[in-house]
Amino acid sequence: MMPITATAILSFLIWAAFMLAVFKAQSGKMLLVKATCENTERSMMPRRIARVSAILLIVPTLLLTGMVILSDTKGGAPLTDNLSRTMSVIRAPSEDQLPYALNGSVIIVFNKYGNESAGVAKKLKEITNNYPRTYLVEINSRQGRTLIAMYPEITRAPSISYIRNNGTMKSNESLVHSDGSFNQEAFDRKQIDQATDRTAVTDTVTIY
Repeated sequence: MMPITATAILSFLIWAAFMLAVFKAQSGKMLLVKATCENTERSMMPRRIARVSAILLIVPTLLLTGMVILSDTKGGAPLTDNLSRTMSVIRAPSEDQLPYALNGSVIIVFNKYGNESAGVAKKLKEITNNYPRTYLVEINSRQGRTLIAMYPEITRAPSISYIRNNGTMKSNESLVHSDGSFNQEAFDRKQIDQATDRTAVTDTVTIY
């Protein structure tokens, strides 16, 4: 499938070529028509066609351009991603900046190309606003790659883990059920782990 950037460019080129053709046709007709009301009315038709065509072609071009920009700001690759992958990036939550010290943090790892259901994506977007020291990390980002190198227990996305006060990880669980729904039980378990952690803080764990 064609990358979305190429699709946007192609849409614009088609629109530009059509407008040029209409302009040339209009110029030719204006030289030939007589100055009568009938001919004047007929000579206006290409302009009306041009206006309608401009709306039909420029609107989707602008929409595609907006999708390219939004995907790029969220870490996508619009130069190579097709429409499906671009939509996955747009639906995905934004990555959080991890704190310097990871001790006592709940970490959620997600994949921006994972095509999680809309319900799971919406739930992930709500999490960091309502729960302290709970962070979203994209598995392919610099933070995500560093985190996985430190904790090879993270083997899937979306998944959730708790890093104890002493820096060790207490299991990694999937955040989706087999039917694609959000695994609320796994999320709740990690929040309980965080609230009941009584291990002593030893060395500071950081990816920086």
